[in-house]
Amino acid sequence: MGGRNSKDNKISQEGTNTQHSTPNSKNVLIFKASNRADISVENKKSNPTLFKKSTNNNYSSVISLIRQANYSVALKQLEIMEDLHSQTPDFHYWKGNLLNLLSGLAYLGLNDLQKAQESCEQAIKYDPNHILALAEIGNIYILAQKYEEAHQVFTELLKIDQKSFEAHLGLGFIRTQINDFKTAQQHYEFVLNCGLEEKITSLNYGHMLFKQKNYDMALKFYTKSLAIDKEYLSAFQAIGNLYYQQKKFNELLEFCDQNSSNSSWNIHVLQLKSQAYFGQEQYDKAQQMCELILKEDKNNIEALYNISKCLKAQGKYSQALNCLEKVLLLSPKNKKLLNFKANLQISLQRFQQALQTCDELFELDANDSYSFYIRGLAYMNMKAFGNAIDDFEKAINFELHHTFNQKVYQSKIKCHLEFQQFQQIQDCYDFLLAFTNNDQDKIKIHIDKGYYYLISKNIENAEINFNKALKYQFNLLNTQIKIANCFRDTKHFKQAIMLYDKIIQANSKFVDAYIEKAILMDLQQNNSQTIHLCSRAIDLQKNQAKPFMLRGKANMQTQQYDEALQDFEQVIRLEPNNHQALFESGQAQYMSSNFEKACEMFGKALVIAPEIEQYHIKRAIALSLQDFDKEAIEYLKDAINQFPEFEDCQNLIDSLEAKPKHVREYANVFVYLIVMFFEIGEQLSKQESLVPTIEVDSIIKLLNLKMKENFPKISNLFEIVRYFILNKFDCEVKISNEQIIRILLSIYQAKYHPDNGTKVVMIMDMIELGKKIARLKDRQIRAGIKLENQRIQSEFLKFLSKSNNSIFISSSAGFAIKDSIQVLLFLILNFNTINSDLTNLKNSIYSNVKNGVLDAIKPK
Repeated sequence: MGGRNSKDNKISQEGTNTQHSTPNSKNVLIFKASNRADISVENKKSNPTLFKKSTNNNYSSVISLIRQANYSVALKQLEIMEDLHSQTPDFHYWKGNLLNLLSGLAYLGLNDLQKAQESCEQAIKYDPNHILALAEIGNIYILAQKYEEAHQVFTELLKIDQKSFEAHLGLGFIRTQINDFKTAQQHYEFVLNCGLEEKITSLNYGHMLFKQKNYDMALKFYTKSLAIDKEYLSAFQAIGNLYYQQKKFNELLEFCDQNSSNSSWNIHVLQLKSQAYFGQEQYDKAQQMCELILKEDKNNIEALYNISKCLKAQGKYSQALNCLEKVLLLSPKNKKLLNFKANLQISLQRFQQALQTCDELFELDANDSYSFYIRGLAYMNMKAFGNAIDDFEKAINFELHHTFNQKVYQSKIKCHLEFQQFQQIQDCYDFLLAFTNNDQDKIKIHIDKGYYYLISKNIENAEINFNKALKYQFNLLNTQIKIANCFRDTKHFKQAIMLYDKIIQANSKFVDAYIEKAILMDLQQNNSQTIHLCSRAIDLQKNQAKPFMLRGKANMQTQQYDEALQDFEQVIRLEPNNHQALFESGQAQYMSSNFEKACEMFGKALVIAPEIEQYHIKRAIALSLQDFDKEAIEYLKDAINQFPEFEDCQNLIDSLEAKPKHVREYANVFVYLIVMFFEIGEQLSKQESLVPTIEVDSIIKLLNLKMKENFPKISNLFEIVRYFILNKFDCEVKISNEQIIRILLSIYQAKYHPDNGTKVVMIMDMIELGKKIARLKDRQIRAGIKLENQRIQSEFLKFLSKSNNSIFISSSAGFAIKDSIQVLLFLILNFNTINSDLTNLKNSIYSNVKNGVLDAIKPK
């Protein structure tokens, strides 16, 4: 049979499932059923006379239905025709030649590849040289990624017709998939030289060039295809995809605007605009485009999926998952959606659920590389690093894009690091280098490789790799910054500072250098330098949130809460959905005793990130401090209903329900004063200054964690308590700071060092002691503050700034201030007896309190 040159015969590579399907996408159609226009009820081989004219009309109507993508209706029409005309003498001919082909095309449109193939094979049984049926079978094999079988079919088709457009285009596509671009080009150019289907061939030629990263020439052929047929949607989408992959988002938006007049493309234009805004990190606008799509098509899966992606990109993982669950109701077996679901579950730390979703994915495709990668991530986060490595090895697939394999190797490297397998790490990087042609990728690999050499203490090899990265001379300042960051993040602070200073000296207006050096200063808790560097960065560029955030946290550390609030407000202005900034703003309000405002800010952070347990705990504590214990408990119960894995929330409920508020207040102050007096005393023993070192911060953090409180850092606490010990009780005590410090150290060494425990053990003992004494004195505390306690509390508060006094202002705190200083004075006066006694310190103190021994030490 001669080759066809039908003007309307559509043979193209078009994405069926993804908006931006690249030319090497798995979801590709060579011959799209709805586009077949060369099907005819006429036949050149024979022309039966007995077949009714009405049947011809019926077949024409079926062909029309297929062109309109009404595949199910077309199949029903074919069933009716078969029932009505099965007794017609020539019906066996029409069924073999045309009905089977049309059925195959309809099934193909429905993505039922098995039935489509069966129908086309029935047509070939009647006519072994049935060109259309052979072409469709080749297409089916391609959709099933059976490229060898597809190649055999198209080769056979070429034997039947050496000028077969379908054969040359199919072979060109297959050769493109296996990167045999030379042969693919020969097939495409043959078709172009024959003048066959120029618009479709140009599109496929462009796909081949795209895969070779020859983007300028690809755009030329895509543009040519669209110029031939201005209604050719596939060409429009290919150009849009090209801009997207090149990250030319402004050009993509302009291109969409140029084609917005075509109303039939409205949804496709909006989808591309959504992708462009997403690429620009304008997630609100991207989501708006998707919502416009849903007004036209409320069940548009791609639009719903992209809304979920926008929510995830903003850190709104719970909302993203809720949105995705609705999409999965429309398409429950969609691999892309299920993969994204597992990814979100990992982000929400729901690792067991992620594993269950991966099981669903493996039921759909037992060998899917991305599913192995996702399951590996879940195992890695569960610290099952051996299982993770096994899955990452199964995920590696060099038929997929190199960026995917890079992600797999990066994750695999992290797991090897947990086992200190540095040689395996370096092997991974060497393997990546061998398969990388892009200079930017090579720079990244050399920097990463150097980083892991630093972790393994091999500075010489680290510097060799850093120098290799610098030789590329590509974006040199950014490369230098990344190298400096490697030294910083592996605690080689001296080398990092030298590099940052060198960069700043070479380019004093390079903002990132100030920010990254500020991060180092923050790690060293050098708050003044952190604030200075962030201020310099802000002076140079006021629209970056990061320096405001860093400076705000440094201001929090120096108890400059008003300044911290101003910085966090700037972050929120620049990034309204930055839940960390909202939370830190709440923290600043909390430390300023503005508990109502703190609740409000914590609530705003939780709207964006409800999965973060710490935010719920802080909000509940802020409620409790406003005497809303019942509300705090109910709030925490609601949080646990939503997130059953919240163990700390349950612990806080137990704490709130176990004892009244006044008992908690007493225990918090009692424990804080005892522990901090011991801790600061120890730190002062190591230095001449009376200013405690930064090690005190770690003790405060531990107290915060264990007692669910936000304790202040009071730099002169030791001197305040010493003043009360020496001046406010009816006993003559003449003792120097040095003597007090020596006594405290002797008690600590006798009771907790080296054989009896650590600071953590001491802290836990004091927490237990504080709670026991609080319960012991429950009636007294309930009865209200005594005059002697009130005098001590009133004078104690005079030594504190307003920002530090929140835990000390209740009547319960008045009891605790007096009792804790009384205990410390008792320890100082009786340290020899206490040290020689084998009784545990907490039991010794409790026994003396219970027996009224400490009552002999009376306030003045």
